Amino acid sequence: MIKPQLPGRSFFHGTKVDLKPGDLIRPGYNSNYGKRKKAAYIYLTGTL
Repeated sequence: MIKPQLPGRSFFHGTKVDLKPGDLIRPGYNSNYGKRKKAAYIYLTGTL
C-alpha cells in the first residue's frame, strides 16, 4: 500500500534572523518580553 503524502504546512516565527528551510529553531535563549528570562519553548503560528 502506498502511503498518502501529507500537504505541506507553513509555520511562522517572529524573528529578525534570516532563516532558511531546515534551520533549527530551539528554546534556551532569553525571551524578548517581560523579565527576559530564558525561554523553555518557542512560539510558532500557522497564520499571520
